[in-house]
Amino acid sequence: MKSPLVSVIVPTKNSSRTLEACLQSVKDQTYRELEMIVVDNFSSDTTPDIARRFTEKFFSKGPERSYQRNFAVEQARGEYVFIIDSDMRLEPGVIDECVEQMGGKGVVGVI
Repeated sequence: MKSPLVSVIVPTKNSSRTLEACLQSVKDQTYRELEMIVVDNFSSDTTPDIARRFTEKFFSKGPERSYQRNFAVEQARGEYVFIIDSDMRLEPGVIDECVEQMGGKGVVGVI
């Protein structure tokens, strides 16, 4: 049985201080069926450059974080969507644990 794709969504704005560690923590997940979507609100720092090193799914959209999240969900191909902020770092097994919680148990969301 194939593992479901998880779309990890990261809205950003001038997040160059924290973004690399955030995206690296996504890349380091034990769960491998991931796509990473970064939606930036027209940053004036190096946020876009950092994001493009980690994903081809980089977009510039605004005007605010809710719009960015909604836009990213429209782009997502995953069965599940995992939304994090650009200053967060995930422990390596977090997405694996969430997918396990979701799978076949009637769960509609994990917070």
